Parts: sequence; structure tokens; C-alpha cells
Amino acid sequence: MFNAAARPSALVSIVIPVYNESANLEALWARLEPVITGLGHECEVVFVDDGSSDGSLEMLRGMAARDARVRVVELARNFGQHSALLAGFRNCAGEIVVTLDADLQNPPEEIPRLIEAIEAGNDVVGGWREERQDRPYRRFASRLHNRITSAIVGVPMHDYGCMLRAYRRHIVETVVACDEKAAFVPALANSFAKRVAEIPVAHAERAGGESKYNLFRLAHLSLNLITGFSNFPIRALSLTGLGISFLAGVLASALIAHRLFYGPQQEGALWSLFALLFFFVGLIFLALGLIGEYIGRIYLEVRRRPTYIVRAVHGDHSGDGAQPKTERRNSIPVGVRSAPCVLFAYHEMGAACMEELIRLGAPIAALFTHEDAPGEEIWWRSCAEIARARGIPVYTPERIDEEWIGRIAAMRPAVIYSFYYRNLLPEAVIRLAPLGAYNLHGSLLPNYRGRAPVNWMIANGEREGGVTLHHMVARADAGDIVAQSAVAIGDDDDALTLYRKIVPLGAALMREYHPLIVAGVAPRRAQDLSSGSYFGRRRPDDGRIDWNWPARRICNLVRAVTHPYPGAFCHVGGRKLYVWRARIGTEEGRRGTPGTIVGVVEGDAVEIAAGVGSVIVMRAQFEGGAEAAAVVVLGAGEREIRFE
Repeated sequence: MFNAAARPSALVSIVIPVYNESANLEALWARLEPVITGLGHECEVVFVDDGSSDGSLEMLRGMAARDARVRVVELARNFGQHSALLAGFRNCAGEIVVTLDADLQNPPEEIPRLIEAIEAGNDVVGGWREERQDRPYRRFASRLHNRITSAIVGVPMHDYGCMLRAYRRHIVETVVACDEKAAFVPALANSFAKRVAEIPVAHAERAGGESKYNLFRLAHLSLNLITGFSNFPIRALSLTGLGISFLAGVLASALIAHRLFYGPQQEGALWSLFALLFFFVGLIFLALGLIGEYIGRIYLEVRRRPTYIVRAVHGDHSGDGAQPKTERRNSIPVGVRSAPCVLFAYHEMGAACMEELIRLGAPIAALFTHEDAPGEEIWWRSCAEIARARGIPVYTPERIDEEWIGRIAAMRPAVIYSFYYRNLLPEAVIRLAPLGAYNLHGSLLPNYRGRAPVNWMIANGEREGGVTLHHMVARADAGDIVAQSAVAIGDDDDALTLYRKIVPLGAALMREYHPLIVAGVAPRRAQDLSSGSYFGRRRPDDGRIDWNWPARRICNLVRAVTHPYPGAFCHVGGRKLYVWRARIGTEEGRRGTPGTIVGVVEGDAVEIAAGVGSVIVMRAQFEGGAEAAAVVVLGAGEREIRFE
């Protein structure tokens, strides 16, 4: 849990999800600002922009620039209101957390009453819109939704749909730790609370813009709620099936008796049977639909894709040299600032994750990194330069021996992180961190444990990649998983473009899970190593093209090791030929002897026969020569590429 004893007890966080609310934001802030100023508590306001496209984000960034109490969490796209709430919960620090819609239907002036009810001893306080200013169909749908929710959660409330609510910190942390993909925050919070209260609040017509909830979205929310909190529909179907079986037996007995005593049925009875048949067929489809809903929820959970992606956090003045108008020390959980980290980091992933920890306010006791190898093409940022610019000690030992272990122990790290550090850390180092030692790996473990996972994924034609944050143990990439984030691999992706896709995912995992690690509530699940795969360091010969391979395998290899990596190669007449860019020509049949040029396409590309199909080579280079279009390097004549 977060260190509640160390956090100022008066801190109040107000979390406001925003989606295309530019028409209301200025009026909202004009009413909210005097409320938080006169509240008698230290306050922070966390706006979560849920992929707005109407200028809302620019307005929010302006508010954050003007007032240091405001932060803006920018999501990568629209993930939905409750995902935005979870993002706000993970980026706030208050002992009391208040949620509020941005449409001004619930007045900000009601916030002090919610806080009073929380301070009276309640864990959750909900607003109750006694006199709703909505259309009749919305009021009817909401009443039905509230009754269903009350029955399923077991906590009766008049208004589960009102977003004007207040929560204690331990409830917020528990909701965040659940990490559900289709979470309904008010119901989830109530299911964990010991004392729940509800107070009447005012309700007004929407000040501007359009409502984001229609009947379809309300129905979708209710279905998610039913399947997420109760097995009642499945049980009801089972009981219905038993009842139908009994009735079917009775009906069959009646029909047999009628046949024996009265002869064949008349035509009307036949149509009655058809009606019963259609009823039962409809019931079967209903049952399949409900079962599908439950299976779908399971599928969403086991994929472990992120509920949302944070693109940026605006208004955090730490580390940028700016002097905020008010002290910002409460914008980050105190536990984060009191847990020293020792980093083992290199490459662009190391730079991005280290910067994320700096933005979080984590104290970094030291950075261990590598010297750049002579002759290596350096295209990533230097972790060492980032650290030195912030006064962080930098060390580059070739190996961590007993002396270094003693020096690291003297730093008293609470957490140890490894971000693309090239060496395994000794178990003696791993044991030094009381909150754990963690590695960020560039694949979805347990698949592609070991070295160069991005290159191997491309070479093997994978369709999905990602990153994994996991506990470090003596064995490479074998520790328990904390969190994963996935990304699709396109046909045009190469190792560099895929790497650039996963770097922001790694930084986002640090942003989300470092506070949970420090608080001691980070999730943890064991790996099934028997179902995964392991790949070692890439050897020079791993880049050799065998033209007897199918065309797709050849093109995957080219994508996996093209610039800035050493490149895929073969030999022609005793000369080494690098293939830097290629695509599939055909994937079926034989175009000729594998390794033979069969034609020129698009003016400057060369089509070469493969074991199955053909490969169109667009860019190539002989060793010692210049890279150029393939037709310039290879020529257009019919000749065989000979391997040596």
C-alpha cells in the first residue's frame, strides 16, 4: 500500500475524465477553482484527456501551465470513461479522491459535502441526483441500471451512474490493483467498501456539447456489469434448461398419450409445436450469447493488453527547471520519492524508462551502464548523458564483482531495475533490494527469453510483440511477471520500427507500476517456462540468406537485421552481398531455380526465385561497395546467385 502515514492527511485529489468537452472546460474551471481554494485542504486536480479531438487537450494544457495544482494525463486515444478514471487514480496522490464529470451537470460546489461525509467515517460517498434534468428515456434506463447494479453488487444505492463521488485512498488503491479490463468503478469500489453513504446532490442540464452516453452504451455498461460481478445469468440458464427438460418430458408424454387414445393430431397442433420450437431455438441463441459474453470477458483479461495508454502527463513541473506557483510535492505518492533506485540501463529503452522514473520523482542513487562499442552504429540516446545532466552518479564496470556488490549495498537501494542492460546481474545484487529487482524485457514472456527478442520476433514472422516487466532471478528472464503490454507487428515493420513501438510501452509500464511496486501492491504471476521459448545472442551467420527457403522466411530475415543492424547477406561469385530491403513477390509455386534472377520489376528492383515463391529485392550492397537500388548492384541479366 502507499505510505499513508507519510502522506499529508489533508490532500484531496479531484479526478475529471474529459472527452470532447471544450464547450464546458472554461466554465468548469471558473467554478471549480474557488471551490478548491476555499476547501481548507491541499488539493490537486487531475484532468484525464480521453482522446479528445475538439481542442480540449490544448485548453487543459493551458490550465496546467497557469496553475500548478492542475495536471493533465493525456491518453493515446479514446479508451472510455472508466479507463480514464483508472488512469486518473494511478496519477493522483490524495487521501481523499473525488471524481467529477466535465459537463457541469453535477455542480463542483457539492464537493465539500462529499468530503465532509468521507471525514465522517465513510469509505465511499456517492452523489444521488434526486431531480435529474435528463430526458424521460434516460431517467428510465438509469433507474433500471441502478436496480440491476444494486442487486448484483449487494450495496443498494439510488444512483450508481452519478460520477460525483468520493473515495478513501485504500479503496482507490484496491480498485487500481484489480486491473480489470471492463471495470465499472462505482460498483467495484462499493464491493470493497465497509461503509458506503449516499447524499442528494443537485443536477443541471448539460451546459454545452453532447452526452457521450446513449441507450446502447448504457445497455453495454449494464451487460458488462452483470457478467463482471455475477454468475446469475449462467445459473438462471442452467435452471431454465432443467425446467425446459421437465416440460419437454411432460409434453412428449402428452403427445404419445394423445396419439394412442385419439389418433393423429390436427393441423393446429402442428403449428403450436412450431411455435414452441422457435421459442426454444431463441432461448438457445440467448444462452449462447450469454456464454459468449463470459468467454469474451475471459479473453479480454488473459490477453493482458493495457486498459489504456498514457501518451504524456502535462503540468508536472519536477525536473524541468520551472518554478511552480505552489509546492508540487504532493503530486506524486510520497513512497515513490522515498524509495531509492539503482538502475542498470542502456540503449533507448533504458533512456526512456530512466526519464520516466525521473518524472515520477523517484530518487536514483546510481546508474550502471555500458561504454559504447567502437565501430557500432549508435542511434540511441545515451543513458549516461541523461544521468550526468541530472547529477546522478554513473558507473561503467565491465563486470559486477564482489567490490561492486559491496558498493551497491552501501547505496541501500529499495528497488533495482535493469533496462536493456547487457549482462545478467549476480544473485547477490538482486537480493540487495527489499522491494525487489525488476527487468524490462522486449517480448511477451515466456516467449523469446534471452537476447535480441525484437530481431528474433521479426525473423520468425510473429504478428504480436510487446514488453514484460518481471522480477529478476538468477536465470535469464525467468522471474514472475508484474505486467505486460502488447503491440501488433505489421508486414512492413522491421526490427527498428518494432523497437520504436515498444519503447513507449516500456516507459508506460514504469509510469504505471513503479508506484505500485513501491507501495507493495504490484501484481505478480509465475511464468510457465515450458510453454515459452529461449533465443541466445545473434551470431554473424544468423544473417545468412538461404534462397531455398520460402519467400516469406527470406523477407522476414531481411526485415529482422536491416539497418541499423548488420544486414542479411548471401554470396555472389565469391563476393558478399547485403540485402537491405526486400518484399515478397509471390508466395506460391516455383519461379525458377532458387537464387536466380527472374526479372526486373518497378524499374529498379530485382525479382529472385526462392524455394517457394519469389523475393523482390529493392536495396542491396556488395561488401566494400555502396548501397544502391538492386538493379544497379545486381544488373538485370539472367544469372544464378551462387552461395559460397
